[in-house]
Amino acid sequence: MVQLRIDESAVAWREVDGDIVVIDLKASQYLTLNAVGRFLWLRLAHGADETSLTDALAAEAGLDRDRARNDVAAFVQDLRTRKFLVESNN
Repeated sequence: MVQLRIDESAVAWREVDGDIVVIDLKASQYLTLNAVGRFLWLRLAHGADETSLTDALAAEAGLDRDRARNDVAAFVQDLRTRKFLVESNN
């Protein structure tokens, strides 16, 4: 299974008043995350795989597994495109 983690060399981030603010260090842009993004980001900060993210999101948000899997896949793909993730095989 592929373990995903936020690449701390690519971003700086903070939790501010319950929101996550992310600064893309290469593009000098900042982003804020919605509630689902915040939930997933905090798990990725410690390392997680897509299956565990899907399970956690489905349980937390009361989503069916397919919807949770699609939301996780879209979020992870966006982070990959931005080069915000480090991946390792475990």
